Amino acid sequence: MDLPENTITMVTADMNVSLRFKEQHSCRSWFSHLQRALANQGSDGRRLYPVVGVASGGSVPPAIERCISHITAFGLKVEGVYRRCGLASKVTRLVEALMTSPDSAPLEHDEQGVLDAGSALKQYVRQQESLLPDAERQAWIHAAS
Repeated sequence: MDLPENTITMVTADMNVSLRFKEQHSCRSWFSHLQRALANQGSDGRRLYPVVGVASGGSVPPAIERCISHITAFGLKVEGVYRRCGLASKVTRLVEALMTSPDSAPLEHDEQGVLDAGSALKQYVRQQESLLPDAERQAWIHAAS
């Protein structure tokens, strides 16, 4: 970032992209957003929306959020992502990884990796004792009656 000229230059292996702004506050704002995007780029589980963990009062387990986020990021054009099956051996390993450490579970970005994530999500959900947290179960029962 070159503040006196209000310019941000991004350099990759095959191109350079420069952004020039009229006002310094716009330049700073874009730079801040780009820094956050690049910081999140290294994580395998690219989250497209904010996540509230179960421990902090949220209700979506990290393994489920990770699979859905991965499928949303890489599988929107994969036909039948929840209907088609992943490779059984990969799905089994993936479910084990999601149960022990969801943030480091190896999710692949190609079509087969998306199918594996969809199958792992289905298997993970099937293995859960209850999909509704105890604290929220009564509210759901009351709403359903």
